Amino acid sequence: MERPLRSHPQPEQTGLETARETSVESRVTAAKQRLRAASGQVDYFRPIRERPLTFAGAAFVAGLLWKRLSRHDLTPGMLTLAAQLLRKL
Repeated sequence: MERPLRSHPQPEQTGLETARETSVESRVTAAKQRLRAASGQVDYFRPIRERPLTFAGAAFVAGLLWKRLSRHDLTPGMLTLAAQLLRKL
């Protein structure tokens, strides 16, 4: 099934943009500006600064779990410790 041919030239052929394309570009530009403004206000490291010891412990246990899981050698005590640390986060 072939696509029907258009009777009018494409915007790329005329060098002119359609009103819809201009509208889409302005909405995209506005959305990018809103995203940049909002992302500047978010502090992703705030929870880590508030509780650094908890996150350091969680990272340590996560490293131990990763090592144990890669060798399929997980002990039940490690799973309990991981669950307790996750509750504190």
